[in-house]
Amino acid sequence: MRRWLSLTRKEQRLVISAAAHVGTAAIGVRVFGLRRLLKWADRPITANHADANAVRDAKNPDRVTIAVERAGRYVPGGTCLARSLALTRMLRTRGVPAETRIGVKTADGFRAHAWVEVEAVPVTSEIENWGIENRVIW
Repeated sequence: MRRWLSLTRKEQRLVISAAAHVGTAAIGVRVFGLRRLLKWADRPITANHADANAVRDAKNPDRVTIAVERAGRYVPGGTCLARSLALTRMLRTRGVPAETRIGVKTADGFRAHAWVEVEAVPVTSEIENWGIENRVIW
């Protein structure tokens, strides 16, 4: 509770919005399937230039990334896939050209991981730590 109270009102609103997006993505993947949720996340890039927060987020997406990571820890079903879909949607809404990436490793068992890239640079967890062999670009 202390951490929550240490956040500013803007940060609290952003985390609440992130939690709603992560929850929507987690449920949406199960109900509608991955292909449909990838389309949901990959909405056209728009930014309301009257919104100063959107302009600031377009220049530095870290604020939104941190909010999604915080929310993803507490939202049931907040897997890397749900967090990546939510983050992609939130960033694209703010004018950031974010893209969801999904990678698979089949050697030594099956492993999969999802992350977000902005201009080919990961903004979420580093892909090198997963040893991903095959990447799917959405």
